[in-house]
Amino acid sequence: MIPYHIIILAAGKGTRMRSPLPKVLHPLAGFPLIWHVLRLAESLGPKGITCVISQDLQDFFSDSPHRVILQDPPKGTGHAVQQALAGAGHLAQAPTLVLYGDTPLLTMGTVQALLALDGDMGLLTFRAPLPNPYGRVLCKDDGTVSRIIESSDLSPEQKPNPDFPLNAGIMAFRAGVLPKVLPELRPQNQQGEVYLTDTVAVLDAQGGRVRPLSVPAEEVLGVNTQQELQAVETIMQARLLKHHQNAGVMAGSSVIFAADTVLAAGTQVHPYVVFGRGVRVDEGAVIHSFSHLTGCVIQRGATVGPFARLRFGTTVGEDAHIGNFVELKAATLGKGVKAGHLSYLGDADIGDNCNIGAGTITCNYDGTHKHKTTLESGVFVGSHSALVAPVTVQEGAYLGAGSVITKNVPKDTLAITRPALTTVPHWSQRRKKNTPSS
Repeated sequence: MIPYHIIILAAGKGTRMRSPLPKVLHPLAGFPLIWHVLRLAESLGPKGITCVISQDLQDFFSDSPHRVILQDPPKGTGHAVQQALAGAGHLAQAPTLVLYGDTPLLTMGTVQALLALDGDMGLLTFRAPLPNPYGRVLCKDDGTVSRIIESSDLSPEQKPNPDFPLNAGIMAFRAGVLPKVLPELRPQNQQGEVYLTDTVAVLDAQGGRVRPLSVPAEEVLGVNTQQELQAVETIMQARLLKHHQNAGVMAGSSVIFAADTVLAAGTQVHPYVVFGRGVRVDEGAVIHSFSHLTGCVIQRGATVGPFARLRFGTTVGEDAHIGNFVELKAATLGKGVKAGHLSYLGDADIGDNCNIGAGTITCNYDGTHKHKTTLESGVFVGSHSALVAPVTVQEGAYLGAGSVITKNVPKDTLAITRPALTTVPHWSQRRKKNTPSS
């Protein structure tokens, strides 16, 4: 495949989202909408990627390896592409693919088919029920496209016509075509904007050939409202579920995946599990219901949940067991560790075959800094213990239930810090005698 110059348009205001968050930064499967478009673009091995953005995206693109152009104020898609080509050097004459930052469901196969079309220009079309806000694609008898009419510019007679294919906005141009047609674009619409879609009529008038490619509507769904975002999320989650099931994972439709979730064959994922970004689960692991995992590794044969929360920087070792209402953060748990219930283990290094009793917490934050707790292999922690970091408990030591551990504990010792039991004889009888009756 010929490497293309890819232009990603992402300067739209997104006012219909009714959100302070820029539209293309709204999350889809754990990542911003535009992340999905960038990943597709990068996988095509382009000559270069140019992103046309608005001011509120500058922080997101501050470390971008790609060429970034600020469109301020936005004056339409044609104006955005004009800005992308200005100062683009050799990229201006390269074959060019135009994508949109709010259209994240496009597949590699569809893009490859678009780029393979013969002609001077190719564009994606689709079908959808009327009424809808999409531009109509007018084709000639030979199947090539002569014009695109934006929905807002349709005449009353054209609006109800179901025969027109719909414009998806995604276009590919043969080398050298864009520099010829872009200077001819004028704002000839009610909005006073320069439309990229007008390149079709310009190119047709110049004797060029514009070829359409019809694709499933779900691939070119754009996001302009919260309802459309949810619709796209539903499709993406169905794709991810199918991908994992085909790879040998036991999971159902109530599971929520991130786009980068990695699950080995033989993994069991029970209902209502949520995977955030950066999770890897190895073969034979079991994730029970209502667990939430982000930025962690679950090694072979481990079990997690139900109702467990695993946060960034956590590794659960082979055959370990993390039970209900256990939270782990930046914790490394060795092979065979058991933390069955009601515990918080943060900034901790826990060796093989340790047992963590119910209600155990690592006190890792002193109000200014985080500190580490280290449990060497074979440590037994009694229920309702607090380990005040920094602290190390050496191999084979036992911590009595209810202890507050503030100092290092030597190997194979028993550490108990709870006070001795105090009893007061006949206290209940005296209390009753001195308590007035109601």
